[in-house]
Amino acid sequence: MLNQLDDKATETIRKAAAAVVRLHTDFRKEKSGRSGNLPVPYFFHPFDVAKRLYHWGQATVPRIIAALGHDLIENLKLTPEDLFTEFGRSPGVGEGINIIINLTFLPPEDISEQEAAALKAAYIEKLAGLSIDNIIVKEADRYCNAKDFEVAKPNYAKKYFYKALPIHKALILRQQELNGYEENWPIIRKDLAEFLDKSGLVLG
Repeated sequence: MLNQLDDKATETIRKAAAAVVRLHTDFRKEKSGRSGNLPVPYFFHPFDVAKRLYHWGQATVPRIIAALGHDLIENLKLTPEDLFTEFGRSPGVGEGINIIINLTFLPPEDISEQEAAALKAAYIEKLAGLSIDNIIVKEADRYCNAKDFEVAKPNYAKKYFYKALPIHKALILRQQELNGYEENWPIIRKDLAEFLDKSGLVLG
């Protein structure tokens, strides 16, 4: 299924993309402590997530805005109002920023690794109960990070992906809510199978 985005939607996405590049210019993947510390400009990652949504036939303005900006609050400590300033207020931007807020995970800095892991697990569980828009953007984010781990820490890639099991289960259960489900689910399922082949999950 082709992604249906008109000229106005495309311009909204271009504005957000330009802002993400500018904001993340001095922030590199290796500084994030995630995805194997790949020494590349960080904006490669949100662009990868947005491209994955296109590949899956799931591109809408809110989802692409969320994909592009999903780490801005975590990495740069921006506020939702900062995001509106950068992205504008065109149709779909507000919904995208709401997804970004839902996807943001900022645990207290003065807690143990065990406490942080417990908070992250609770965050994943909560996210799995939200709308399909939140779930599919998080799934694309997780997939792209796992692909990075295949390069930097290949033995960890599947373990990392499996940590988001509630997200994967939610997507499988709610697959018929996806855009162009009958045509696009086989594409998505094939990607998930790269990391869930031995999980015992029935991908449908």
